[in-house]
Amino acid sequence: MLRTAPTPAQLTALASVHHGLRRTRPLLDGCYLTGSDLSAGPSATPPRPCVHAHRFNPAGTFAHDPVTWHTLAAHGAPLPGPPPSTLDIWQDTAALRA
Repeated sequence: MLRTAPTPAQLTALASVHHGLRRTRPLLDGCYLTGSDLSAGPSATPPRPCVHAHRFNPAGTFAHDPVTWHTLAAHGAPLPGPPPSTLDIWQDTAALRA
């Protein structure tokens, strides 16, 4: 979880890190979200840095869906950060079913 949206310098650093991880297995797909993103839900979250199939996107929406938010709420592993159970993470069972 990010405290704030990343600065251009932080985006450059993230891109460099993910470039170095291109040959790792398994794939490290996901998105970088703020606490307010987690509270707002996927449809209210602006484009954020994300990685899919080793491709870093500084402003994407990969994994901005109800499944991601429900998974983070139930099984999130902060690296580092507070336990998911202490966060206000959006969950909408009807949206998840849809």
